[in-house]
Amino acid sequence: SVQNAIDQGKVAARTILGRLEPYDSVPFFWSDQGDLRLQMAGVSLPGDETVVRRGEDGISILSFREGSFRGITAVNRPRDFMAGRRVLTRRQELDRAGAADPDRPIRDLVIEASTTAAG
Repeated sequence: SVQNAIDQGKVAARTILGRLEPYDSVPFFWSDQGDLRLQMAGVSLPGDETVVRRGEDGISILSFREGSFRGITAVNRPRDFMAGRRVLTRRQELDRAGAADPDRPIRDLVIEASTTAAG
């Protein structure tokens, strides 16, 4: 995608200047096809487990691999897409069981990292 090319160009320029930084952006893509907006983020592969969220407005497919949230494909569900992309960027996990309810916002499905206090 265009954004990927821009992001990688910036990393390449910083590398040439001696500032070594890994390229670790979450890939994403969108396309308007008539009255449909297709948006994808992350990397979904054949064989991934999927959770389908259908609503009156469209559909989202969440991909999980080895229990981890790996990608989202959304058609006319921009809120799902934006929330899913944010979760992927922050490297958070989602409650897979709750994800099938299209009325539950994705932001409410984030599994908070457990922390243990030393003491």
